[in-house]
Amino acid sequence: MKKLLSIAGFTVCVLLLFSGCGTEKIETDADLNTASLLILDDQGQEILNCDVTFETGDTVADILIDAGKDHKIAIAKSGLGSSVYIQSINGLAEMDKGPYSGWLYYVNGVKPDASCGSYTVENGDQIEWRYSENYLEEEGAA
Repeated sequence: MKKLLSIAGFTVCVLLLFSGCGTEKIETDADLNTASLLILDDQGQEILNCDVTFETGDTVADILIDAGKDHKIAIAKSGLGSSVYIQSINGLAEMDKGPYSGWLYYVNGVKPDASCGSYTVENGDQIEWRYSENYLEEEGAA
């Protein structure tokens, strides 16, 4: 009888271990957000061109930084939250090509009026980072 209780106790423990508490959310394809990410250097050459999966509420900066980690591309930034500023990507930094050079981002072909740390990405967005030698001459520059 003692052996039977021990086996029953073990079985209950195994069932609890594999069943979980029931509070864990099961992710489905409908829960996934995807966007495309393209990074172009100062010569218009691709540094990265990929699809990314992200969580609702992620910003352009979040997606770039996560993709950099995933693809082993160095990303240097300053600031936090909505004040994030991208200083360099893959070793190409602001002011490397002149006093007005640096990284600009576009979403669905448009340069937003918001910082990359505050622009929330939506499912299906196309994000593009381009290095500009003179951001004052870029379409949409203020």
